[in-house]
Amino acid sequence: MKRFSLLFVICFIVTARCYSQNVFIVGAKAGLNVSFMTIGDLDKSRFYNEPILGFNVAGAGEYHFVKNLSGVFELQLSRQGSKFMFDADASPNVKSLADIRYYTTNLNLPLMLRWRVQSFSFDLGPQFGWVFYVSEVLNYQHSLIIRYPHADYDEFSKDVYNKFDFSILAGINYHINGKYSVCIRYTHGFTKLLDSIYLGTSSSNYESKYGPKNRVFQVSLGYGF
Repeated sequence: MKRFSLLFVICFIVTARCYSQNVFIVGAKAGLNVSFMTIGDLDKSRFYNEPILGFNVAGAGEYHFVKNLSGVFELQLSRQGSKFMFDADASPNVKSLADIRYYTTNLNLPLMLRWRVQSFSFDLGPQFGWVFYVSEVLNYQHSLIIRYPHADYDEFSKDVYNKFDFSILAGINYHINGKYSVCIRYTHGFTKLLDSIYLGTSSSNYESKYGPKNRVFQVSLGYGF
C-alpha cells in the first residue's frame, strides 16, 4: 500500500502543476461493471461461465498534447469477477448442479491515448491491475459456502490467484457541456488469473494451463473539474 500511496501523491503533484498551465484536466467517474473470466482450457463439457455485476470508481487526469490528442490516466477501484457453473457429477445430461463465484477488488491504472472528434472521444491503451482482495463463494445443493477469505486466505491468494492483471482496453466517450461524459469501455485481460479451480476434494482440483482471463465491460458517468 505504501507504493500506491506514493503513486497517488506523485499524481496529485503533477496534476496541480499541469493544471496551472491549462493543459491538464482532472475529473472523477463512477459506474457499473459486467465482468467474467474465460474458461481457458477447462473442460467445456463440465464448465460454463456467466458474468457478474460490479462497480468502478476512479479519479482521472487528462493531458492535452495537441487540440484533439491527449493522454489519460486513471486510478481506479474496480469490483469484478466471474461465475463458473459446473456439473458436479460429470453427467452429460445435467448442465449444472453447482457454481463457484469469484469476486475480486482491483486497483487499476489505465494509461490511454484519447482522440477527440467533436462530442466523442476514443480511448486505447494498457491497464495495469493489482488484485488486493479475493472472495470465493461455492453454491452447492442450494447452500452458499463462503470458502475464502478465511484463515488460509494468504496462502490461497499467493498460490492460486495471480495478484497482477495486465489488460488492453478500448473505450468510447460522449461529452456533454464540456463537464460531463458517458464512457463505455471494454477491457481484455491477458494474465492467467487462476492456476486451478478447486471444487472441494483432491480429485476435483482442475488445473488450467492457459487459465481464466478477465473480460470486463464498463459503463460510467464522469465529471471534469
